[in-house]
Amino acid sequence: DIDAKYTKEKKKDEMRHILLDGQASKKVSLKGKGLSQIPEKLFSISGFHTLDLSDNKLETLPEKMGQFAESIQVLLLEKNDFSSFPSVVSDFKNLKELYFKKNTLSNFPPALKLKFTRMVHLDLRNNSLLEFPRGVLALTQLHTLLLGFNEIKTVPSLARLSEIITLDLSNNKVEKIADGLRGLPRLQNLNLENNEISRIPLELGVCQELKSLQINGNPQRTVKYNVVQRGTLAILQFLKSKIPFDSPLLRSDAKAPANAGAPSDANSSLEKIGKIKAEIDALNEEMHGFGISSAKKYALKKQVALKRATLIRMERKARAEGHL
Repeated sequence: DIDAKYTKEKKKDEMRHILLDGQASKKVSLKGKGLSQIPEKLFSISGFHTLDLSDNKLETLPEKMGQFAESIQVLLLEKNDFSSFPSVVSDFKNLKELYFKKNTLSNFPPALKLKFTRMVHLDLRNNSLLEFPRGVLALTQLHTLLLGFNEIKTVPSLARLSEIITLDLSNNKVEKIADGLRGLPRLQNLNLENNEISRIPLELGVCQELKSLQINGNPQRTVKYNVVQRGTLAILQFLKSKIPFDSPLLRSDAKAPANAGAPSDANSSLEKIGKIKAEIDALNEEMHGFGISSAKKYALKKQVALKRATLIRMERKARAEGHL
């Protein structure tokens, strides 16, 4: 009994020091304290902007936490037992960073319920999300969005997230990503590893700021394996080379040429090059089709080789004439 009483008093004393230090530094850390509920003493202090409740046993947060809605800017809830999003957190209107990884979260509030529209960093990795959390699309100031290690299958247009710099969708079940990634002008880091993506969006090839693109672990045939192994720059160059020459993607990406009145034979030459590239792609796709015979594959390989030789000659000529 004496030992138990001593331990209890020691914990109380420790909590008192944590809260006093937190009030002074504006950062309260209750990380790894084995908490299954919020200590009442926390509600006796105010004014702190960072609260770390990570690595505990929390399943919910009391509505009483609403008294911190104005002050908290950074909230760490990772490594707990949350299966649903704590409704009170939706009211933290000055929240800028939320760390929520390694819970069992299966949903995220809709946009209408979110008041933390100034958020810049959201980490929802290692949860149980079955769908892309559409409420996130209301967080237009986001710089970092981490959704790795969930069960997400589809990704909607992210055009509203125009400030995004880092986007992690790795280790999900994503099959398709909606068009519009090029509309993210600040995107620098994109992780699509270990998904079910069969086609890598060509528009990534004209994302001007993209510095890191990870696509390993997908059943895609858009980018050749040897190109993937050479890294981001090689992947982006490859994707750009596959965009049809008359695509709006290239027209908006290209700088205005010095000779705006270029001769029509230049257009004709580029059109032919674009056409033969498309033919090569179609032959390659047919060659890798299911159930194709060895004889047919051999014939297609010959056609591809001939067309590639023609393409090389055409590109060489176009460069000599200043069209490329």
